[in-house]
Order: sequence, then structure tokens, then C-alpha cells
Amino acid sequence: MGIFHCMLGRQFVNNLQIHLYQKYSSICSHHPTRWFSQAHQMFILLNTRTFYSQTLRNAPNKLLQTMSNPLHLCVHFMSGFGSEHVDLKKWKLIKRLFSTFLFGSTLIITIFVKRKRQKSKRELLQDCELLPHDSNYSENMVFMRYKGYIIPQNLFLKGIMRDLMDFKVREDDIFVVSFPKTGTTWVQELVYIIATDMDFTAAQAKNLEQRFPFIEFLYPGLNTIKKMSSPRFLKSHLPYSLLPPEAHQIKPKVVYIVRNPKDVLVSYYHFLRMVKEISYKGSFEEFFKSFLDGKIPYGPIWKHYLEWWEHRNDENVLFLFYEDLHKNIVANVKRIADFLGKSLTEEEIKRIAYHCSFQQMAKNPSVNYSHWDDLDFRNKNESKFMRKGIVGDWKNYFTKEMNQVMDEWIEEKFQSEETGLSFHYDLQDTFIQ
Repeated sequence: MGIFHCMLGRQFVNNLQIHLYQKYSSICSHHPTRWFSQAHQMFILLNTRTFYSQTLRNAPNKLLQTMSNPLHLCVHFMSGFGSEHVDLKKWKLIKRLFSTFLFGSTLIITIFVKRKRQKSKRELLQDCELLPHDSNYSENMVFMRYKGYIIPQNLFLKGIMRDLMDFKVREDDIFVVSFPKTGTTWVQELVYIIATDMDFTAAQAKNLEQRFPFIEFLYPGLNTIKKMSSPRFLKSHLPYSLLPPEAHQIKPKVVYIVRNPKDVLVSYYHFLRMVKEISYKGSFEEFFKSFLDGKIPYGPIWKHYLEWWEHRNDENVLFLFYEDLHKNIVANVKRIADFLGKSLTEEEIKRIAYHCSFQQMAKNPSVNYSHWDDLDFRNKNESKFMRKGIVGDWKNYFTKEMNQVMDEWIEEKFQSEETGLSFHYDLQDTFIQ
């Protein structure tokens, strides 16, 4: 080691180390690749006795190996391949060669990564149609038309839709699927409490997003969901045709909830205004038109409903109506329990019904999404996540003309006489399906 320092000069070695470290730091911090990992190894070697001794002893035997790797060539050239004399000019050349190599590698890798990302983006969006930006939404809310549905662009750009196609579904998974604002949170809590044998302690320990994650959402993300222990409770707003393919093959239990479109429209309008990332600022009349045109996230609602309605009799699907839950919660708790293979006493059913009543859920921090306020996800001047939870709120918003237009629209889109799917718009005409 002392001989090697004498040959190069201590100050020169120090300068070279500093130069290599600066190059390594500035590039590796942005491009952590195999080449830069090797650069790091070389920097470490410069500070060890092993490097000096092994390089001088073994350089002739490693000459051929260096030709396949520029970094190895650089290291061996620095050692002079065993020579006892290394001049300053040679080391300046080495510094230039090494700098050029790092710069060239960075450029090549940058171009490669950029092209790979562009190709990946094209593949993700190849079946999508980019829709014109609706100025009533925040600038970041861009939508794509994908297989007949309006899906937020971020689900494609973040790779979520792609990853869902490869998502491994388990036989004992339990899904709650719905069009947004149809009673999803209500059914999630009902399913969780029943399936866990009324484990209210576990239900209070974590919020619903943690216990019953939304598979299309970035949090907690598919990587976390994949590691969850069974049985997994999973939420989705995807239509039947866009669920992970394995869901149709393995056939886990799926609970699907629908709500009359008039109340969905009102609730969705307030929800999109409430979520800060979306911040819908159009008028109710503007949203009314967009809803009927199907130009809303996860829309059109008629296509969403009818896809699942066709599978209402599938053995692994339970089809629920929001209005029925209001009319007779006890009967529907029993239906859910039977579907999940759980036996409940009358007293247990009543306890679950009370726990999952709107009044109780609205003040329960594990389900009322009050943590969104702490995370600054909600526009504080808008309604809370748990707004009213009633049947017939549409009457407070629809004009006579709006109601007539929507009645005609419902008949046209849902074709109740042919499909058999009909809705109830207040509790007076609600019955158990």
C-alpha cells in the first residue's frame, strides 16, 4: 500500500478519489443502475488495501477480462497493468476516459429508459380514447374512454389498470363492487362485520381503507394488497368486464350494490365537489347533463348496472338494492350472512344492523372517512363524506322538467320491461327483491 502511494503521490490519489466520488454521486442519485453500482464499488476499492495489492499482483491475469467491461479496463489501466511507473498525464487521461464513460452511460441509459416509458405508455393507452378536458374538473383530472367506460387517466399512467389484469385473485377473497355513491361504504362494513364473526374490535382498530382496500386506488396499492392475509376484503368500482380476469375464473364471492339513479346523481355531484383532487365546480344542471350523457368517472351508469345485472344469478354474486337495505336492514343482513356462509342469531343481526346504521357510521371514525380531513383530501367548505344516507334526496334538487327528462332516460337506458331491472325512488314503494 505504501509503495502504491509513493508511485502516485498521495495528493493525486486523493484528488482522483474526490473526482470519482463526485461523478458517482451526481449520476447515481438519479440513475441507480448496475453500471453505477460498479462505479461505487470501484470508488470503495480505491480506499482499501485489497485494491492496491490485488491490482498489482493479478493485473496481468485479468487483462482479457477488462476488455468486456469498460470499468474494469479503467481500473486496470489505472494500475498500469503491474507497471511501477505511472505518470500524471496517464492519470489525467484516465480521468477523462472515466468521465466520458460515465457521461456516455448516463446518456444511453436515459435514452433507453425514456423510450421504454414511451413504449409502455403507448401500450397502456392503445385501447383508450383521450377525452377533451372538462373545465369543471381540476386540471389534473383527465379521463379516458376505455372499453365503453370513462376511467381516470391516472389509472393507466400509474400502471394500475395494467397491473389489475395480472392481479392474482384468491378463492376466499370477498369483493364489494359498485358504481360510486350507491352505498358502497355501508355494504363494506356490513360484509366485514359479518365475515369476521362480529369482530368489532378489529373493525375499530383500522379504518375501512386499510381493512377493505380499494384495488384501483394508489393507497395502499396492489403490492400491499397482494401480501394481505386471507381472507382479503376488496373494494372496486370497476364494471364486470374490467375486473381482474382471474375474478371470472376463480369466482370469489362478490357483493354488488345498486341505488336508484336519481339519488346516485345527487350524491355523486356532492362527492365530486368534496374530493379536493377532483374539485368539481360545475353547476348541478351541468352535472345532470354529464350524468345522463355517461360522461362521469366510471360511467355510464346504465352500462355498469346492466353488466352486473346479467350476472345477478351467478352462484358467487349477491345483488343488493340500497333502498331495500333502508326498508328492511334485518332481512338484508341475513341475506348477506347466508351468502357468506355465516349463521347469526336474531340478537346478533340486530346488533349488526345497529352498528351499521347511518347514525352510528356517521360518527364512527373507522368508517366515516374523517381521516381525509387530516390528510387534506376534502374541501372543507363542501359536504362531509357521510352526507345524508337517505332515499329520495333527489326531490330536493330536481325540477319537474329534470324529473321528466330522467324518467324518460331511465326507461330508454335500462329498459326495465325487457331487462327486469327497476328502481324505487322513495321508501313508500320499496320492497325486498
